[in-house]
Amino acid sequence: MKLRFNNNFYSITAIKKAIKDYCGLARFSYKKCGDFIEVSINNIKNKELRPRFKQEFSNYCLSCTALLKE
Repeated sequence: MKLRFNNNFYSITAIKKAIKDYCGLARFSYKKCGDFIEVSINNIKNKELRPRFKQEFSNYCLSCTALLKE
């Protein structure tokens, strides 16, 4: 699963924090691609989380971005 986060809305620091906080749930990697940060998510450990994982992780990244701006 891949997610793309626009640099205008999400900070790399927030995405790194989210990855660190979620690292027990899946394997993550990320790279900068122009105006985006692309996050790859693999091996989600809990099968019940899979359908909602993308949305939950995205929301968490956004909340981390907001918290780090304060």
